[in-house]
Amino acid sequence: MNKLKYSYLSKQGTYRSVNQDSLALPTEINTSLLQKKGYLFAVCDGVGGYEGGEIASKLCCSKLINAYYEEKQDEIKGWFQTKIQQINKYIIEHGQKNDLHKMSTTLTALLIKDNKAYTFNVGDSRIYIYENSQLQQLTDDHSLVWEQYEKNLIEKDDIISSSIKNLITQAMGFEMNLDIQIKEFILPENFCFLLCSDGLTDVSIDDEIEMIFNKQKSLDKIVDKLYKIARENGAQDDVSIVVVSNYLEKRGNSSSIGS
Repeated sequence: MNKLKYSYLSKQGTYRSVNQDSLALPTEINTSLLQKKGYLFAVCDGVGGYEGGEIASKLCCSKLINAYYEEKQDEIKGWFQTKIQQINKYIIEHGQKNDLHKMSTTLTALLIKDNKAYTFNVGDSRIYIYENSQLQQLTDDHSLVWEQYEKNLIEKDDIISSSIKNLITQAMGFEMNLDIQIKEFILPENFCFLLCSDGLTDVSIDDEIEMIFNKQKSLDKIVDKLYKIARENGAQDDVSIVVVSNYLEKRGNSSSIGS
C-alpha cells in the first residue's frame, strides 16, 4: 500500500463552553506496529444536551485506539464488535459512578489494513469515500431523520433542514447491546476517506462537500475548505474532520504514516 497521508482538525462551536468532539489518530504508534496492525482513525461527538459528552467522547476514542494496538485480534470485525460493546458498558458505568447520567457519544471509526478498509459506526457521525471524482457515504446515520430518508419519505438533502435531524437513535453510553454498523471492503487503487462529526454534515449537503474534493488537491486545503464551508453555512456545533488518502498530497506540517 502507498504511503498514507492525513490531515485533520477539531474546533469548538459557538454555543458550548468546551469542544465535545474527540479524535483518535495513529500519530504516536510506531511504524512497525502500524505496518503489522494497520491504521485506525476515529471521530467521536459527545452528545449535546447531556452532561459528560466531552468525557464520553475522549474515553471512547482513547480506549478504542489503545486497545486496538495493545491487544491481539484473531478476527477484526468480531474483535471490534466485542470491544465497542465493552467500551459502551464502561461509559455507562462511568457515568453512573460519577453522577454524569446519560453521558454519551457517537463513534465512527475507520481501519485501513492489508488492502482492506473496515468501518464501524454508532450514531450520526459519518465516513465517506472519495473515488473517481465522486463522494459516497459509507455509514448510515442512527437517527430518526435517516429512517425517514431510508423510507423515501424525504430526500437526502432535506436532512439538513429537518427539525428532528439531531435526534439520534443510538450512541455510546445510551444503553447496553448496541446495534453496531460494521462494513468491510477491498480498497480501491487510489482512495481518500473523510471522517466527520455532524458539525459539518448538519449544515452541508454532499454535493457541496464533493465539490471541495473535486477542486482541491491538498489534504490540508480540503480540511480547511470543509471547515470554512461549515461555518459559512451557519454551523454552531463543534466541527471535527479527518481526511486520509494514499495519493493526495499535504501542504504545511506533514502527517504521513506507513511506507
